[in-house]
Formats: sequence, structure tokens, C-alpha cells
Amino acid sequence: MAANYCHQCGGGLHLGKVAGDGILRLSCERCDFILYENPKNICCGLVVDGEKLMLCKRAIEPRIGRWTLPGGYMECGETSKQAVAREVKEETGADVSVRKLVSIVNASSHNQVFFYYSCELQSDFLDSTPECLEVRLFNRDELEGLDYAFSPIKKVVHYFLSQQDSSNFDIFELDV
Repeated sequence: MAANYCHQCGGGLHLGKVAGDGILRLSCERCDFILYENPKNICCGLVVDGEKLMLCKRAIEPRIGRWTLPGGYMECGETSKQAVAREVKEETGADVSVRKLVSIVNASSHNQVFFYYSCELQSDFLDSTPECLEVRLFNRDELEGLDYAFSPIKKVVHYFLSQQDSSNFDIFELDV
């Protein structure tokens, strides 16, 4: 949704190249305010309980009925770790201890950046929620044949499980 008026003074916005930038941006005709459009941050949890990994079956589009990791959009005023804990709680009812950043996935064509954190399950969880048809813990051998909602999830899960026993691993970066 494009803005029509300046957030600072109410003047009209026009699309043009900003000096020194070279990128088409909306800017104010009256006060020169530049409206920067930035990607959305999405924070997800790789929630483990012992040797099992938590996945959620989506109850909402897109990709309803397919498996995903609990997560969602970061809110203003919260850290990425706080966003993971909040989203896991909203989608599963579970409390988690957020540990380490595992992966960053840049979905530049959708203006999104995904942050995946390892988390330790700290409480019981719900069988289903308004956003999840099913919430379940999976053994490693059950994960391979699942119908994942988005292809990067399978890659992130595979990387995480391959590095889970290592105390020192590189952050897995993926551009999609």
C-alpha cells in the first residue's frame, strides 16, 4: 500500500531518485522527507524438546495444511529474540527459552528477512491453535518426508539438525 501524503508535514509525495541514492523512492514535495520502504522481519523458532523438533501445521493461507516452524512478524519495540518467544507462545501456547541465531533467510523478492533461532521447550503446548491445525514434536526420522509449507524451512531444519550437537557453528545464510 503506497502512501500519498508525507508523514511529517502532510505534503504530497512523488516518486523519484533521491540525491546520492539512485533508487526510486517516495519523497515529499514540500519538506523533502524520504519515505524509506524496508523489508519485514520474520522471527521463527527451532523449538526442541530433547531430540524432538516442534512443527506446526498451518491453519491459514498461504499453504494451509502444510508444516512450518512457529514464527511471525517482529513488532516495533521488541528484539528478535522477544519476537520468537512471543510468536511461539501465540502459535503453540508454549513457553520457550530462546538460545542462538541459527539462520538468516533473505527473501528479497518478497521484501522479507527471516531469522531462525534455536529454542528449548519450557512448558506444555496446545494441540492446535487458530493459526495451527496441529502442533507436534517430531523425531528426526519423521522429518524427511513431510510436506513443508516453504522450501527454505526444510533447508534450515536440515542445517540445524546437522549442527545441533555442535556448540560452535556458522549461521546458515540463504537467499531465496
